[in-house]
Parts: sequence; structure tokens; C-alpha cells
Amino acid sequence: MLDRFATSRKAGKAGKEKDLATDIIEKLRNISIAIVGDNTAANQRVAALLAGELEYVPLDTKSIVEQLLKCSVEELVAQEGITSLALVEAAALESLSTNIRCCIATCGGGGAAARGDCWRHLFGTVTVWLDDHTEASQDAAPQREAYAQAEVHVKVDTAGRQADDDSVVDEIARDASAGTTSWWSLSVHFTKDA
Repeated sequence: MLDRFATSRKAGKAGKEKDLATDIIEKLRNISIAIVGDNTAANQRVAALLAGELEYVPLDTKSIVEQLLKCSVEELVAQEGITSLALVEAAALESLSTNIRCCIATCGGGGAAARGDCWRHLFGTVTVWLDDHTEASQDAAPQREAYAQAEVHVKVDTAGRQADDDSVVDEIARDASAGTTSWWSLSVHFTKDA
């Protein structure tokens, strides 16, 4: 996917720029990538796609938490509350923080990444925020503030769309392969000194 994306982007530049995919891979230098956002399934899917393209290891904290606790995340939240999920996921992220060449999908909707104080375990990775909200409600504002710490922000406009996980991620992948961004946008910003 990245090779096709780079080729389509490069075609309009008359060969002046280096191949985008190769440039991205070189710049990553084995740094892990963390996918954050409210949609756990989309985070997992994008992490798996990126891992395949970059030859990284795909990991997801939801599966790690479920394996550690021998119960589903949904059961944990029902029994112990969302704060328990955030704390257990933060511990999982802390243990993953020294790994290289990983694409890590985080739990959406209240996990560790939705809490600003848990981001210390994400620093050192390239964080990508999959933002599928068209308007932030007051309830979502605190986690959006935490997600805004991400270096890469992929804004997905789901207005008027059936935004099930597969269709959103499939359309992003299809658009990226074609070199278009018809209904989603990408912005990159650096929050830390190099």
C-alpha cells in the first residue's frame, strides 16, 4: 500500500522527490507506532495493515489485557470500571515501550490513550490518532485533548456514511493506494524536539 501511495504521489512531482514509502521507512528507524482513537477495531485494523506494510509486529493492547486477565475488556469495564481498563492498559503499554518495530493498537473509548497521564508510555513511539468524530461532544472533549498529543492525526469524516470499522478502514486504505483523500485528511505535526 505505501509503495502504491508513494508512486501515485510522486507521479505529479516529476520525480523530484524521493520515494515517499522508502523515505518514511528510513525515517522511522525501527521506531514503533501506536494507533490511538475511540474505535478499537479500527485501531487494530490499521495497526495490522501498517505492520504488514512496514514488516513490523502487529500488537493490540485489548488482546494483551484479555490474555493477562483471562476475561474480556467488556467484562473488566462492567465489573471494575473504565479506570481499571486504563490502568491495566497503561501497564501493558509500559511493558511494550521498549519494543522496536511494532505497530500497537490501543483500546478505544476510555483506555490508557484517552488519559493524558498515561501517555508517558507512548512517548518514544510515533503516535497516530484515528479521529472518526465529526463533532466532539462535551463528554469526548477530555479524551480528544489527550489524543491531540499524537504526532499524526488522521481525520475521518463519517458524516452521512455508514461508519462500520471495516468500511472506514477499507476506504482509507483504498484512497491511500490511489493517492486520494476524498473524505479523510491527514495532518502531521511534531510535538517533541528531534
